[in-house]
Amino acid sequence: MAEEFRFHVEMETERLVRESGLLPAEARRRALIAFGSVEEHKEELRGDRGAAWLGHDIIRDVRAAWRSLWRTPTFTITTCVILAIGIGTNAAVLGVIDAAFFRPLPVPQPSSIIAIFSTQGHGSHRAARLEPNSFADYAAIRQPVRGIEGLAAYRMASLTFEDAAGGANLWAALVSGTYFGVLHVDAQRGRVIREDDERMGSAGLAVVISDAMWKERFGASDTAIGTRVLIERRPYIIVGVAPKGFTGTHPEGRTDLWVPYSSGVMISGSAVNLENHAARVAAIIGRLRPGATLSQAQASLDNLSREFRIRFPESDSTLGLVAVHHARLVIPEESPGALTSFLLVWMMVLLVHLVACSNVAMLVVARAAAKRHELGIRLCLGASRGRIIWQSLVESGILALLGAIGGTVLAQWMIQLVTRMQFLSAFNIGLDWRILAIVVSVTVLTALQFGLWPARSAAREDPLVLLGGTSGGRVKGGRDRSVSVILVAQVAVCLVLCANAAFVVHGFQVQTTTDPGFDLRHVLVASIRPNRTTSSDWLSAHDQALERARAMPGVLQASSAVGAPLYHAAEPQRIAIPGRVRAAEEQMTFLAQRVGPGYFSTLGVSMASGREFTTSDRGSGKADEFDVVVINQLLARRLWPAGDAVGQLIGLERGAPARVIGIAADVLDVSASAAQPRLYLPLLESRRGPFEILMRINGDPKSMTSVIRAALSSSSSAPVQVTTMTDIHDGATSLARVAGLGLTACSAIALLLVSIGLYGTVSGWVSTRKSEIGVRLALGAPASHVHALVLGSVFRLLAMGGVLGLLASVGLARIERSWLGPFFSFEPLPIVVAIIPLVLSAGIAAFIPSLRAVKTNPATVLRGN
Repeated sequence: MAEEFRFHVEMETERLVRESGLLPAEARRRALIAFGSVEEHKEELRGDRGAAWLGHDIIRDVRAAWRSLWRTPTFTITTCVILAIGIGTNAAVLGVIDAAFFRPLPVPQPSSIIAIFSTQGHGSHRAARLEPNSFADYAAIRQPVRGIEGLAAYRMASLTFEDAAGGANLWAALVSGTYFGVLHVDAQRGRVIREDDERMGSAGLAVVISDAMWKERFGASDTAIGTRVLIERRPYIIVGVAPKGFTGTHPEGRTDLWVPYSSGVMISGSAVNLENHAARVAAIIGRLRPGATLSQAQASLDNLSREFRIRFPESDSTLGLVAVHHARLVIPEESPGALTSFLLVWMMVLLVHLVACSNVAMLVVARAAAKRHELGIRLCLGASRGRIIWQSLVESGILALLGAIGGTVLAQWMIQLVTRMQFLSAFNIGLDWRILAIVVSVTVLTALQFGLWPARSAAREDPLVLLGGTSGGRVKGGRDRSVSVILVAQVAVCLVLCANAAFVVHGFQVQTTTDPGFDLRHVLVASIRPNRTTSSDWLSAHDQALERARAMPGVLQASSAVGAPLYHAAEPQRIAIPGRVRAAEEQMTFLAQRVGPGYFSTLGVSMASGREFTTSDRGSGKADEFDVVVINQLLARRLWPAGDAVGQLIGLERGAPARVIGIAADVLDVSASAAQPRLYLPLLESRRGPFEILMRINGDPKSMTSVIRAALSSSSSAPVQVTTMTDIHDGATSLARVAGLGLTACSAIALLLVSIGLYGTVSGWVSTRKSEIGVRLALGAPASHVHALVLGSVFRLLAMGGVLGLLASVGLARIERSWLGPFFSFEPLPIVVAIIPLVLSAGIAAFIPSLRAVKTNPATVLRGN
């Protein structure tokens, strides 16, 4: 092509010399003007040749783009790191959401798996809160139900596990013998739990271990099958290994053990739960028959609900049974706020990614401004504007590809880190093709976002202006309007993140400093699971442990309870007031906790009136029949708003009405967010199940943890776990703490990115106005005037972004209040705390370039232009 073009130019030159009598040099100049740009003709001919040159052009463009990026390593590395962080965090969070809510259970035909819940208030059970069922109800409905192929029950528990490698507390599922059969899951080694394993006291109690545990503790050896282990100090035999990837059907943690339900509740001291219809602690799952629908199964369950309300009026008088699909690990009907919580986290991460992408866009704009002279030369030499845009897109595509590769590696690392957390360990998190497709889509959109716009903007300008190196633009001229819009959006997003982080941290501080209603500082809690089967044996173990605790040096007071404050130990209790007609909408089911004598004084809970339980409150010894109760102030105001509750009668689910002997002060509930109406029942009437010994310590409780554990373990054959009440409180507030840390990290990253963006943008503005600043300084303008000129433009953008960010923060705060509880509130102090670092960082980012500008010698600047 070069030879052909040169031939045409020479022919035209000869014609002009011959016909017009021009000198050869002048004739050649006119021939070149008439012929036009050689490079432009080359590009047109290459385009006409089609696909023949396409591969060659792409390879050439990629090489040219790589050489250009290699010459600016700081820009290239910074851009790739920013993109990797944004893409990687988004892919990791999307992986968690996908594993929890969209990926099917790792079982055959997961779409036919259902879960059956109970509700209180059968008339509107589809809108009521879903609760677990009792094992007794499961036993009553396990016969074939129309539309359901099979049913199974399970319950989660933390059990002590001991083998040759040592002991550990593991998350176990107490399952019925039909559990694995209903799921159509078979063992990869050995066998699964069968129905004959359910028989109480059967020789050689069976246990199935998870694939992860098989590899971690047994090195994936086949010799694990048949190994004898101790679970809660009872002998078990490992009969099988669950298939790889099967972590159970419970979303709150990876299941390591599966033991028969009957033997499991026996070793945990809760064998009575097998026959108690009111003990709603079991989850029921089932599988629909081929061709059956959920509505057919629900019709059968409605008939069973009516039958149970007649057969078991004491416990199931308002029972409703609800069937929902359980094809995914997390059931939306059971945890309606879970998806919202995960989406809020993803939204925060997505906002950081948007800030990162916009920051990269400004870096590309700044780089394009630095390459203005080069673009002008290319345009003057004949490069088409489409070619300029294409070359910029190739550079952006390489950056996006490198960012996607780094983001994928980062996402894999973050997923490995996330799966180590107990509450996410049940999720089979991974980057499957759907997540990778999202990453690729984000990468393509990112490339288009920060590659197309600056290239088109530069390609539209006059090549002579580009060669001049400046356009005479102002700090806030029309040419910079798009950059200003990006900065305003960045400031708004950053303020949303900072404000919400401040809200959560402020709420966490309020939550941790709010009086819980009892003394946290000097209380130890020892959890004991006695291996007793009769009430007399249980009472003996209880009294022995309590006496041993009271005899320990440094123990001022000791009491017992089923669960300490902030524990998940309360159980729902339906009550009635004798002689009072209950309104249809009146709530009469409240939380009940079993406590021993001296419980309130040991914890430092004040009694508003009446007295607490004493050793004489043992009653007749009949299970779940109580003569006296204590209630808290909230329940007293709810039931007797106009009078004293002490001495009143409360009808419980079993036995004669119990008399209220005391009103205790309110204490915070499990989430440490608010107190709830609560009954307290005498523990010594129960005489079954695990219990806690609570001790008030003279001094630091942590220093006595090991001593107390050794003393109670030596005096009892039951497993003992000792912790401080402060640690329990920290666990109850862990959600707010984790949310605060996560949002603070997102806010810090966004703040850093905004600062970098402001610095780069203001530096570019100062460079484009260098001559104007030089003229102002030469004419005697003070340095403060230049500072005001630059900072004023920045703070105007900061104010616009701040207004938008505040409006968005208010709307988001309303959503998050329902998620994080009453301690999350929209208050002025967190807003001020969020605005101050944003203003300071923006001021520093803008002041440094302005300081550099005022130190410039005006004469040097004017001579350079």
